Formats: sequence, C-alpha cells, structure tokens
Amino acid sequence: MLAKLSPKEPLSWDILFGAFSPRELYDALPSRDRLTLIPEVDDNDLLRTLFRKEDNAACIEALWERLHAPALAEEFMDKPDLNPVAWLFLMDRLDSDPDLAALPHRPIDLLASALNAYPSPAFGRLTAGLNRLWEPQGAASKLLKKITQEEAAELTLILDEMEEMKRGYPVVAIHNRLLMEFPGLKKEATPLWCTAESLQRKRAEIERLLKDEIPEVRKAVQEAREQGDLRENFEYKAAREKYTLLQNLAGQLDLDLKRARVLQLPDDRHGLVYVGATVTLIDPLGNRIILTILGPWESDPAANIYSYESDAGKAVLEREAGDRVVVLGQSYTIESIKAFNE
Repeated sequence: MLAKLSPKEPLSWDILFGAFSPRELYDALPSRDRLTLIPEVDDNDLLRTLFRKEDNAACIEALWERLHAPALAEEFMDKPDLNPVAWLFLMDRLDSDPDLAALPHRPIDLLASALNAYPSPAFGRLTAGLNRLWEPQGAASKLLKKITQEEAAELTLILDEMEEMKRGYPVVAIHNRLLMEFPGLKKEATPLWCTAESLQRKRAEIERLLKDEIPEVRKAVQEAREQGDLRENFEYKAAREKYTLLQNLAGQLDLDLKRARVLQLPDDRHGLVYVGATVTLIDPLGNRIILTILGPWESDPAANIYSYESDAGKAVLEREAGDRVVVLGQSYTIESIKAFNE
C-alpha cells in the first residue's frame, strides 16, 4: 500500500507521519509528491540524506533551498560520482548562489571534474547536462575565465585522452571553447591535402549541417523538452544525443576545412612518389597492383585509393622507381609513378 501513496491534501501528511517515518514516505512517493513532502520535513540530517540520494532535478533544487549547506556542497564538489544530478545542479548554481561561490575549490579542479565525468558510468544518462556546462553561458565556460593558460593546457591533455577513447565525446567543441579563451594554445595546423572536388563536397556538407540538419534537430530538442519530465523523456534524450553528434561533426569538419589545401602536383612527376601519385607495384612473381595516394577525404581502399596518412601511403611516399617496399604485408618493387589524373 505504501508504494501507492500520493496524498493530495496538506493535512493528510499529519496522518501519514503518524504511521510511517518521513524516510519511508519519501522512498515510496513519486517525484511530484516528494516535492510536496520536502517542506514538511524538519530534520536537517534527513534532508542531507535525501539530497545525497535524490536523482530528480526538481527535488534536488527543493532540498537545496531547505538546506543551503556549504559543507554538504563541498562534499559533492569533491566527489561528483556520489550524486551526479546533485553535482550538476551545484555546478549550474556556482555563479548565482553565494554559498557556492564561497567554496574553496580551484576552478581548474572543477573543470577537470567536468571533463572526467564524461567517461564515468555514473554520468551515463546525463550527457546533455554535461554538455550544457560547456555552452557559452554554462558553468564550465565561465570557469575558463578564472584559470591560467598553463592550467588550460592541462585540460587539453584530458581532452586528448577522451579522444583516444573514441566514444563520441564532444572533444572538438570543448577544445574550440578552450581556444577561444586561450588562443595561445593553438598549434600550427598541418595541411590536409585534398582534391578540389573533395573540398567542394565537404563545404557543401558543412553548409547542410549548419543550415538544415542542426537547426532541425535543435527544434526537435525544444519540442521534446516541452513534453514534461526530462528524466523519462526518451524523445528528448535521443534528440539531445543527435544534436551533440551533429555539433561535434560540424566542429571537426570546420577544423578540417580550415587546414584543407588543394594538392598541387610537383613539376617533376617521375621522381619520388608524392601525394597525388598513382604507383604501379610488382611482386617477385610478376603480379602487379596499382595504388593511388591521395588525401583522407578521398581514401577508398576498395578502389586501391589510400590516404597519405595510411600505412600503405607512408610505405611508398618519398620512394622512387626500383625501390623495394612492403605494402599491405607483402614485398613489392616500385615499377612506375605517374599523376593520379593522367
């Protein structure tokens, strides 16, 4: 019976408190009714216990309004995994709540926690909340103004580790946010060589993302948000994940386009293998294969087109006719070199 309790009249709490403890009631009630119970609880120790375990954002806010306990907040800021929902709530309140602003935490530590939360299992369903911290007016973006360039460089190391995990984390978007605040972190970009046709296709792709796909998904996020409880809103979660994915894709594509260069074929096309060359290889039995070395955007191994960044591309670049090379695990001799478009 207790699991179905949902009192509608304020006076009914007196009767319920006579039969059950506040903790029993709180555990049994849905979130909308827990909000009604919170003002009736006078035990600060119980309120602290509830704050530590609550996973509903609205209830977290109501509990904090009752508590305003800096020592409790400090406990969570040190260990985000204790209650990820509470940690996100406190992070969002850093600037507006005097109790939180007075906490003795270093901004760099909070920022590192905001990054390390992404791969944490405890934050598995809270990616949207983590992403919100890095939006222009988010808590993390504001904290960036309080750290040094040396500390910002520490954050790039964490981003590098996240990128190696290949989990779809918003590494590019956050890195761009860092560069906006600390231009000195920007490294000299290596050229990304491509054909004129590939460059045109990629420009059309980012234009489609920015003008059509991302605005459409942003609208879907807003519509899903208006449906109610975000914790149980599958449409909202799916739309947010797609929005993050498209934002990351557009961010990476923008970085690539900024360093893209249309490849220029050398005047001497019969010397060393260059980017843009088609190479004929012959093995000891007289079997031939033909490889074309172009950029990563043109790579198509099924058609024997390899990026200059691939193992096959690196094996033949800067080599000349007559050289022995090992390509795709087999030994060959370079027989001839010509331009890919000849």
